[in-house]
Amino acid sequence: MKKILGIALVTLVIGLILGSMGFPRTIVETIREVEIVKEVEIVYINNTEYLYETIYSELRDFDNVTEMKLWLEKDDIDSFVYVLEIFDCDDFACGLQANAENDGYRISVIVANIPSYTYKGDVESGYHAFNLAVIGNYFYGIEPQTDAYWIIGKLDK
Repeated sequence: MKKILGIALVTLVIGLILGSMGFPRTIVETIREVEIVKEVEIVYINNTEYLYETIYSELRDFDNVTEMKLWLEKDDIDSFVYVLEIFDCDDFACGLQANAENDGYRISVIVANIPSYTYKGDVESGYHAFNLAVIGNYFYGIEPQTDAYWIIGKLDK
């Protein structure tokens, strides 16, 4: 009986310790396979042989807004430091696009003339780069510096 009480007490203490550390935790991770096709050919330029690789991957749109939101939360491009003319809006947008492609998603980089646009007190030319995603029958704009997103318009699908 003392042995059972001892085991129960140890189990209770371990449970309290793990509980205070945030256990039990539920971790949900969706892993998708992305098919990547690699074509290799030899190209000659000025009698010099070069190996030329073309890589194709199967990119897709986000299935829904929740999937995009969860992916944006996981992506870290918005944690980079904005430095005008060094790492600014176009670098954020291109970085987000590259990260999306690495994860199998298709998003675009958009540059728009927004006359009243300023960021962090810097008066810009009015041009701003951000991203565009297609979800269902809608275009969504994505601000890669903050992960904010909004509906731009409806597609004719």
